[in-house]
Amino acid sequence: MTTEASRTQRFEEHLERLEAIVRELESGELPIEASLERYELGIHALRQCHRILGEVERKIELLVADRDAELAAELRIAEDEADQAGEAS
Repeated sequence: MTTEASRTQRFEEHLERLEAIVRELESGELPIEASLERYELGIHALRQCHRILGEVERKIELLVADRDAELAAELRIAEDEADQAGEAS
């Protein structure tokens, strides 16, 4: 599998692959060399899942920070308007 293809796989695909590998390893039917190969593939799938989750987490943090900044700005505007209305009275 190419690096680009592995980057474009979706989280769900990596997770499904990891789950299949775990089932194979838990079956106890694989020879030791095949078990080691599956384990390495599982580690790769797990790392891809962590990478994708990290990217999503960073994006969510940015979206929340942007929204928090918008809310703070709206609050300041509302407070300024309230102060101006109070001064006008």
